[in-house]
Amino acid sequence: MPGLEIRSTRCLLATGAAAAFACGVGGCLPIPYTQRLAPQISGMLRNEGGAPIAGVRLAVSTHPADSSCDSAASYAITDSAGAFSFPELTQHHSWISLMEGVSGYRVCALDTGSRAEIYLWKSLVAPPRTSELRCTSSATPVPHTTCS
Repeated sequence: MPGLEIRSTRCLLATGAAAAFACGVGGCLPIPYTQRLAPQISGMLRNEGGAPIAGVRLAVSTHPADSSCDSAASYAITDSAGAFSFPELTQHHSWISLMEGVSGYRVCALDTGSRAEIYLWKSLVAPPRTSELRCTSSATPVPHTTCS
């Protein structure tokens, strides 16, 4: 029947339009993309006097609530010159969400006895392509490591 065909086409178009509207309101589009969670990171770890610190295990976490890097995405160990590096961390998505939220990553020193956060980066934009850190470990007033 010709009238039935027109109604089912209209119903299909209305359903498609409703789905597109709901997705548009939610801010998602069916476009695959790769999100950069953390840049390629390289750095040096030194003591207060400037001497390199070798053999320290470091980690990078991209989970917002993981302040001690318990769910780290990548690990590194400082070499004899105190140098370390992490690869770029990415995640593939099938949908683009226009309401992504805050991006961020942290670097933690795992061999300090307390899995301490030594660097934190947060922003509403994607992280930089690369990051170079200079970290200093100090024994006073309490043992701590900071990076900039």
